[in-house]
Amino acid sequence: AWGEPLSSDQRAAIERLGAPPQLPADPQADLVNVLVASHCGRLDRRAARGIARAQVARDMLMADALVRAVAAYPDHRVVGVMGNQHARRDRGVGYWLQRPEVRGVGTVVSIGLLPSDTIQSLTEEARAYDLVRITAPVDREEPCRTGS
Repeated sequence: AWGEPLSSDQRAAIERLGAPPQLPADPQADLVNVLVASHCGRLDRRAARGIARAQVARDMLMADALVRAVAAYPDHRVVGVMGNQHARRDRGVGYWLQRPEVRGVGTVVSIGLLPSDTIQSLTEEARAYDLVRITAPVDREEPCRTGS
């Protein structure tokens, strides 16, 4: 069952957002494709689907944490700092914060920090965020190089 590795509080949070932890078909398939590509094609689709489910569960839990923070501190602004994949509105935390089950969060703004060397299609990638900041390339070894 999807909730076995989670605490009862975590399962309840995910259930409030619409368990099991899975996106609609197209965004879920996109996430699986990103995971396969980001693992240099060395990750089979079955494993990628499992990792995608874990990532969606994390996104749902982060969305729940933000909702709880807003409720606990109604006179303050709440900021969630997370990686680009988690900040996306189309399949990340931003997606879950837009759900009709989520009320009282106020304005949600998703900001993507996108390194210039990793953007294959700026227009397509930028649509996942409200604001985009293009950053300098990240100085790292090519992860998909043969022999890595």
